[in-house]
Amino acid sequence: AYYNKWLPFSDQDKAFTVDDQGRGVNPNKTKTEKKDTKNVEDNPDNKSARPNTDVTPQPKTDPQTKKQSVYVLMTSVEQSVDKHTITASGFVTNAVEQDGTCTYVFTLGNRVVKKTAGVIPGPSSTSCQTMRVSRDELGAAGKWTVSIEYNSGRSHGVADGMTVVVE
Repeated sequence: AYYNKWLPFSDQDKAFTVDDQGRGVNPNKTKTEKKDTKNVEDNPDNKSARPNTDVTPQPKTDPQTKKQSVYVLMTSVEQSVDKHTITASGFVTNAVEQDGTCTYVFTLGNRVVKKTAGVIPGPSSTSCQTMRVSRDELGAAGKWTVSIEYNSGRSHGVADGMTVVVE
């Protein structure tokens, strides 16, 4: 709480204010903030560095194929409401390429169905064109695993599989 627009227990130079939505705003720095600001102004070398530690690893090159390993991510796999179509999608997270292909691999036991799609390059990744497969083409109901194998002239990668129950 505050009294006469002054906050208790604070070192204030400016009056307590209210923003355009009626919320109370304290424009004052605490003693610690003031001390830290003065310290950095007086001694710029004391400024603490905050390195960015969330960095995407750089792709590695396979010594045999001479292709870069890229990260492929499945984004969705589902069966349509009418049960006639299975739809899958994904993308390459760390490469922008126009010449790649995405091969969707549908697996149930030793039954394998492969379908190839083109790519759509974006500003920082490469999307696989969405794959639609008819239920009849798979030939069996069950818990299918779907993955993507990405290949281009320079890169290769395989996504972890996602499962879909095909009825």
